Amino acid sequence: MKRILLVENDALLNKTLAYNLISDGWEVTPALNARTAENLPGREVIRPGAAGHQFPGQKRP
Repeated sequence: MKRILLVENDALLNKTLAYNLISDGWEVTPALNARTAENLPGREVIRPGAAGHQFPGQKRP
């Protein structure tokens, strides 16, 4: 089974996306924010910077 970590801060959108992914055969672990996702056991998460495309400790090319 395919697995995905779904991080979306809009609760309704999070539930809707999770429902659709589950219906399509995915095992979904939903989280409402990156901090929650980071604290999930067994998950490796890279949290984007404020702009949503930068990663801590990395510079854009």
